[in-house]
Amino acid sequence: MKKLFPFIIFLAFILFAGCGGKGTGGVAVEDSWGRAAKIGENSAVYLKITNGTGKDVQIVAASSDLADKTELHRSMMDSSGTMKMMHQDAIPLPAGKVVEFKPGDYHIMLIGLTRDLNPGERVSLTLRLDDGQDITFEAVIR
Repeated sequence: MKKLFPFIIFLAFILFAGCGGKGTGGVAVEDSWGRAAKIGENSAVYLKITNGTGKDVQIVAASSDLADKTELHRSMMDSSGTMKMMHQDAIPLPAGKVVEFKPGDYHIMLIGLTRDLNPGERVSLTLRLDDGQDITFEAVIR
């Protein structure tokens, strides 16, 4: 038995080391921020979202009480060279990857603000995934 003990410890170490990998981290939001704006105007929220799970998922909706409408958008250049903002029904989050919402690309659009968004304040938003999971996070207004 004494000769097997080091082997058992080594085997346990290998098994537990595999448990902390990318496939077990869940979906997490970081570096989230939004643009300051006045009531009635529009604003946008940006973030980095990491899919630390072992499966592909999609963001299918965004919600908040900050605006009349909260939508997923993407800004893209059209064939004539004009920047267009397009509503997105879903945004893919590949397993083990980070997707960045940034100016000129993916963002959460707040349409018809129900109150002022002032620099320095923190606001709450929620993302809905296609597996039914809700991810609630705070964004700092700049």
